Amino acid sequence: MEIETVRTVDEEFGKPVAKYTNTWGMSDAQLARRKIEVQQLEKYYPNLPGHWIEMMWSYCEITPKEQVDHIVKNNLWDGEANKKWRNGGIVKNSISISDE
Repeated sequence: MEIETVRTVDEEFGKPVAKYTNTWGMSDAQLARRKIEVQQLEKYYPNLPGHWIEMMWSYCEITPKEQVDHIVKNNLWDGEANKKWRNGGIVKNSISISDE
């Protein structure tokens, strides 16, 4: 008679490994500086998601300073949305309650 041992999920499939991909093409020095500065910004702005802070840091690092200054000076981020969202409304005939 053969005894079958039960393997854990980690043994069966290996432990999941989160791999970072350098999609912006930054140098190792930029990546190290980003890690430190994003951690500091997360302390200053605890209500913002960390991924948003990281995305904005990367954008400002890669984008030429003149272009970032132009965006800030002309309030280009503060415009109308490209997509019209439906806000509000009433759902009719969704629930009926009877006293029977």
